[in-house]
Amino acid sequence: MKKNIAIVGAVLALIIGAIAVWHFNDHPTGDLPDGHIVEAIEAGKNEKHDDHADHAAHGASNKKLTLNDGEKWATDEPLRASMGRLHAAVIPPYKAFNNKTITAEQANELAASIKTEIDLIFANCKLEPKADAALHIVLADLLGGKAAIEANPSDPEGVPRIVNALHSYSEHFEHPNF
Repeated sequence: MKKNIAIVGAVLALIIGAIAVWHFNDHPTGDLPDGHIVEAIEAGKNEKHDDHADHAAHGASNKKLTLNDGEKWATDEPLRASMGRLHAAVIPPYKAFNNKTITAEQANELAASIKTEIDLIFANCKLEPKADAALHIVLADLLGGKAAIEANPSDPEGVPRIVNALHSYSEHFEHPNF
């Protein structure tokens, strides 16, 4: 049962990511172009836990997060502000998760924070295309963790995935004191 919930959560995260990419790439109003949802679902079925979906490339693929020619990717102030707020928001639920005391209210608050901050990132981020594509890998993991904790706050794929996404961000993006 828990595995099915995790799979459904991952598929929903991929669909949400595909819709966000479609929306923020100025596609005309209407349904996603043929194949985009199918590509996202198929990628989710084939995705291993430690792989990341990159929604910047129309649909999803199993790309790994890498550095920019050995250097961290550049960031902008709106991105750093949102990621800083997410970093602060995850600390109490992470402690509760580790103590096996996380509540639905804590999980829902964290999920709401993730949604709010990702919406702000999409609306305000002005990264160059390659940095943006790398960021989408981190955002996909945040959305996957969000879906998992919404379905089950204690899901072992939820809070740890969110924390791992934030660690990946700090390892791959220029953000002093993160």
